[in-house]
Amino acid sequence: MTQANLHLPKLVEDQLASLAAAEGVSVDEFVSQAVQEKVRQFTTMRMLQARAAGVTRTDFDAALAKIPDAAPIPGDELPEGWTGLKK
Repeated sequence: MTQANLHLPKLVEDQLASLAAAEGVSVDEFVSQAVQEKVRQFTTMRMLQARAAGVTRTDFDAALAKIPDAAPIPGDELPEGWTGLKK
């Protein structure tokens, strides 16, 4: 494993220690998990952006047109009174 030194404001350091304790892990483990999570988020976002880069609105509409017009499964309905996305 690689070792890294962090320079954190005292308030952040205190919050970090408190959060790690609440999770029952060391500060090192908490930071390691947080960094791994953030790296996965960025990796996923970049992969999705790369996949979406070559897609046009026409492609998107064609994909949506393949979805059958059926009632949603129970629990997946839109809220009553929902009128669409706000712009």
